[in-house]
Amino acid sequence: MEPEARLQAIAEVWRELLGVPEVKPDDNFFVIGGHSIKAMQAVVRLRRVLDTEVQLADFFRAPVLSDFAELLGGRVAEDAHIA
Repeated sequence: MEPEARLQAIAEVWRELLGVPEVKPDDNFFVIGGHSIKAMQAVVRLRRVLDTEVQLADFFRAPVLSDFAELLGGRVAEDAHIA
């Protein structure tokens, strides 16, 4: 998945889960209404949508959307390199 498509897919999951009208690349998951339970729900959805490993700790490592997408993008690249 291309970086922009990944960012948009994550933003859509966050938007639906948090019930906000829009999620921008510089939005922080916790500032726009997220909390640990919502993050756990997002993990399940994102694993399905992105078909990659997503961990609860990722939300604390990179709570800003653009950073979160980059973190997961690096993981996808590592998975592809290993396979």
